[in-house]
Amino acid sequence: DPTGSLLITRPRRFGKTLNLSILYYFLTQENAAENRLLFKGLNIEHAPLSDGQDCTKTHQGKYRVVLMTLKGIRATTFDSFLKQMGMLLNKQYRVCDYLLEGDLLKPDEKKYFQNIIDREAPFEDLEMALRNLMEYLSRYHKKKVVLLLDEYDTPFHEAYTSAEGAYHDKLIVFMKVFLGAALKNNPYLEKVFITGILRVSLMNLFSGANSIPVHTVLTQRYATYFGFIEEEVNEYIGRYKEPIDREA
Repeated sequence: DPTGSLLITRPRRFGKTLNLSILYYFLTQENAAENRLLFKGLNIEHAPLSDGQDCTKTHQGKYRVVLMTLKGIRATTFDSFLKQMGMLLNKQYRVCDYLLEGDLLKPDEKKYFQNIIDREAPFEDLEMALRNLMEYLSRYHKKKVVLLLDEYDTPFHEAYTSAEGAYHDKLIVFMKVFLGAALKNNPYLEKVFITGILRVSLMNLFSGANSIPVHTVLTQRYATYFGFIEEEVNEYIGRYKEPIDREA
């Protein structure tokens, strides 16, 4: 997609997480040679881009990728949400603790980084943690970062439906900064793919960020990449020895 940001909304069990996982293994620099074998013989291996270039040669194993999912954040209070978000960011930072080596980070940045790992970061540091991690990675690898964000809307659903639903407004304020800083005018962002069930426009979540194209289940573009299309169903049915009624 030529745009820098993209939101795909689909119902549950439509393969959102699977698709982001596929993108991660296709795009990431880590174990690029081994990952390339995962796509051998598949359509994407020699798929042409809109400009005629080979997709694999142009993009496979070329990026530093941050894959982050919010589907595990199911908090009943705002304090609980902050603890769970802190744990999630702790895992992201621990994976990248090699950034602490040498003089890449300034002393105050190393302290900030270590506070995230030690889960001692205050509220304000958590708000900027995703954006700052992308900056540190971009500085180290000397290239922009691809962000894959899965189930971005789970914390909102949990906050709204919880018995202590009053923290929903606090959550929106936090996430506007958390996501806005990572997406709006971020010079370290190459591209972002977001998945979820809800449209961001329903809560005006990204009002402070650049406009994000939204592709719902009613949008033709990308429709064939989520769930099963008729041709795929026919192919799978044909693999069985016993006949299967497609209409059943």
